[in-house]
Amino acid sequence: MKRSTVSAIVSLAMLGAGCGPGAPESASTASTAKTSETATASPSPTATIEQYASIVSGESDLKSRMTQLESCDWLGSGSIDANDPVLTCRVGVTTLGLQGTTLATKLRSAGKPGAGNFIGAPPAEIETLVAGTIEQGKGLYALTGKFGRSDCAETGSGACVGVRFDMFSAIRDFDDQIAAWEPYQ
Repeated sequence: MKRSTVSAIVSLAMLGAGCGPGAPESASTASTAKTSETATASPSPTATIEQYASIVSGESDLKSRMTQLESCDWLGSGSIDANDPVLTCRVGVTTLGLQGTTLATKLRSAGKPGAGNFIGAPPAEIETLVAGTIEQGKGLYALTGKFGRSDCAETGSGACVGVRFDMFSAIRDFDDQIAAWEPYQ
């Protein structure tokens, strides 16, 4: 038989069986459709506080990096590494910026369905804390780039006074944000 003849016969058979367009749904077809809709409309799971806290605690050297940066000469007119020829402060700022954005990415993707490390939406109790940590991490990284491009690690004069103060403030704010996770760890 020709393909068009087979298609016509199948279409007629479906219409006769109540499967064609405009045919009434059978009880089993309607039930299956409702079950499928319910399955796809279910809300995404909520993760536990401990799961989110473990993401933050997984970045364990953040606290030590921020403590290390406290000794930098943020408000002086010379290099922020004035007393350290190994450039601890300049390298530390760059590293902290990368760690901040990495943490922000991990937290954001933990609540994003389909992401590799998806665990579920954050519980309501820590939703603001998660959002604040993401914002602080991204902001710290953005400021790190500005700090590095302006050579403000070398001089504290002119516009660099403001950039250095902003960098110092961002590090302190990020430190406060990480400290807010301590009750959950």
